[in-house]
Amino acid sequence: MFKNSRDEDGQVLVLALILLSVIIVAIQGMYEVMQEVDRKIKLTQVSDLAAFSAANAVATNLNTQAFINQAQLSHQMAVGNLVTLLSLAKYRSAMSERSKRMNPPVWLIGMHFGPAHSMVYSSAQNTDSEIRRLEKALSEHQQASLDLAKVARALHFNLKKVRDETIKQIVTSHYPEADGEITWWIEEDTVPDMVRWEKFTGNYHALIERLSKTYKFLSPRNKRRLSPNVLPQCTYMPPVLLRQGETSLEKNGLWMSRDSESFHKVLWNMYTNCFYREYPMGWGMNKATQYVDETNAPSNFASQTFLSWAISQGINVFTASNNNLANAWAQRDASTSQSSASLQRAVLHRKTGGFKLVLKEKKRVATSKGKVFYESWDGKKKDPSLYQAYWHGRLSW
Repeated sequence: MFKNSRDEDGQVLVLALILLSVIIVAIQGMYEVMQEVDRKIKLTQVSDLAAFSAANAVATNLNTQAFINQAQLSHQMAVGNLVTLLSLAKYRSAMSERSKRMNPPVWLIGMHFGPAHSMVYSSAQNTDSEIRRLEKALSEHQQASLDLAKVARALHFNLKKVRDETIKQIVTSHYPEADGEITWWIEEDTVPDMVRWEKFTGNYHALIERLSKTYKFLSPRNKRRLSPNVLPQCTYMPPVLLRQGETSLEKNGLWMSRDSESFHKVLWNMYTNCFYREYPMGWGMNKATQYVDETNAPSNFASQTFLSWAISQGINVFTASNNNLANAWAQRDASTSQSSASLQRAVLHRKTGGFKLVLKEKKRVATSKGKVFYESWDGKKKDPSLYQAYWHGRLSW
């Protein structure tokens, strides 16, 4: 008995349709799996890109801080030199006035200390125009430093914001129509603790002082000359030509420079025997805001003698070791043109920094770690610093 061929064909067709349906379902499932894999890969790539870019944004911020710190150190050296030039200009201007008034006389200086010293004394010129130029330069330096300090402050307090904005831009550019389906957050964050904002401290003071030692122009300017011409009653006390000068960084971080020169003439009377009478020849000073000198000196001694004034101030008139009167006049005429506002700075607190970025799209989650580290371009191991722009960003695993 034979089967109907049409029945057999129908059975084969049914099996073929079933097999085709299975293949279609498998292909559709494979497509959906591939789509899910693509979405996951994209999410991971975007997460890595965002973390890498954010780490480099932090490194750029720190490198900019390093350049600013270098500029501020250079500014400090420039201010130290300008302040010194200012006090020297004022010193020469005062010397010009004193030599014209012959107080003390030029010939007297020449008699005691030779023609070279009398020539320097008599050739001093008025420096008012130079003083104005230097004060303008100092003011411009100060303003530039204040502007840099504002930039540094903004960089510091926006460090975390810049990092987060970088992540946001990367995520938004790759998912422009996400409409809230993409969320992200930061975990294990040590970036905000990398840098602290500090006012002027002892460490910064020591750093500036150490750097200033490399400039001979800022070193003490002290010279002492003794005259061979002595009074018969005071052979043990020769007349003295005393030059004093110093540039120093005060505790408040501001520069002070003072220059003076005085002729200490030896006088004698029956009450004190031999003593030194100071005749200022030149003086100049640019002071820090907190500098205080308790010596009060009159402009002249018409109403009291030098000796009585010196004794009232506790000045030792038997040793010509200090230009007390000239320095007091320098303090009286001193100007102040500095500000401590520019001394605030970013200070490194942690040697490295890092964070973990968590990026979520619906049920899919990707995590990436960014790291900020310090490495010299020459490969040499160096301690992390905010004075060298060797900061880098990378992914961390």
